[in-house]
Amino acid sequence: GTVAALTENITFLDSQVGMLRLYDISNPAAPKVIGHERLAVDYTGIPGRLALSGKYAYVCNAGSGLQVVDILKATAPHDYGQSIIGYFDTWAQGYRSPRDIAILRNNLYITTTSGHLLILDASYPEFLREINKKEPGNGFLAWSIAVAEDYNYLDAYGTPQTKDIAIVAGGSTGTLSIIDITNPYASPLEIIGTVSGVTATDIAVNPTKGMVYASTASGLVIIDIKNPQSPRILALLPTTGQSMAVAEKDGWVFLANQKEGFQAIDLETIRLK
Repeated sequence: GTVAALTENITFLDSQVGMLRLYDISNPAAPKVIGHERLAVDYTGIPGRLALSGKYAYVCNAGSGLQVVDILKATAPHDYGQSIIGYFDTWAQGYRSPRDIAILRNNLYITTTSGHLLILDASYPEFLREINKKEPGNGFLAWSIAVAEDYNYLDAYGTPQTKDIAIVAGGSTGTLSIIDITNPYASPLEIIGTVSGVTATDIAVNPTKGMVYASTASGLVIIDIKNPQSPRILALLPTTGQSMAVAEKDGWVFLANQKEGFQAIDLETIRLK
């Protein structure tokens, strides 16, 4: 669509306000603020990563939980709080803070600071419902996440496969796990492939090319998942400073780097193994 969103935290002396801001990007060269909502005040929460789907924004709020904002209400005149129409209390459920989020087929895939992967049914955004989870343990920890719908590949026997998959980075564990989420109710959720040595701060996936891009403290890691049962690291591109977020589009990778700021990498100039 033509709507983009970001979260920000404003601090002044001993006060804090967490905001969601909405932008019209129909002209990318001149984005225009079209709406906002106050998500937290005086450290009742610190909004972070978010995902947009339809007319809703789903926001991870550290110290609080997951909030659902109605974009139409947030872009119309309203009092603070009126556009927040749904909520899932991750703290009350024992999962601590939500950290990252992805959306697939009306389900929310959320990682938490406790290391859980949660799946919430968002068919009715006002009433989010937990339908499954994967517990941390046995080398698995959920920190960052990306998803791919109807991912096509050939398995080790050359047999065509089509699955919905979640790519989950385990943060300090250095493990990246690929999980079959074709049936989001499956118990247990099956890890079909792993690769180690990737301490990712964020990940992005290009299902068409079968590639995952991971930002890390030392650079950009490129991972081949053409066969998600046997993922492999193709390249490490060093960067100065830690990159905290990554996105990929049209052959370019974009990094948010704490030292260098915004960085763009042309993948066509990279020779992969």
